[in-house]
Amino acid sequence: MTICAIALVDAMPVNRTSVGAALNDTAQEVGTSVGIAVVGTVLAAALGTAGVGGWDNATIAAFLHGERLALVLLAVIVGPVATYGANTLTDSRSIEES
Repeated sequence: MTICAIALVDAMPVNRTSVGAALNDTAQEVGTSVGIAVVGTVLAAALGTAGVGGWDNATIAAFLHGERLALVLLAVIVGPVATYGANTLTDSRSIEES
């Protein structure tokens, strides 16, 4: 995230770096919220009622399976988004404003 933050703020015109910092902060908060929601939903679906009453071997196996599914799902979502962002990032300092 640090590299993304630096790239975002560095690509902003000098008089707009505070906007870049605010966008970065907002994007991190939204990404964290969505990530937690996705992971929680996948884990809850994988566990089902297996977690009721304690952590036995079946519950642990269901949890690990749900965790793997959640991480693969997040990688499938984040990979293309990050690739698109990296490919479309421009240096706005070199573009004249009208």
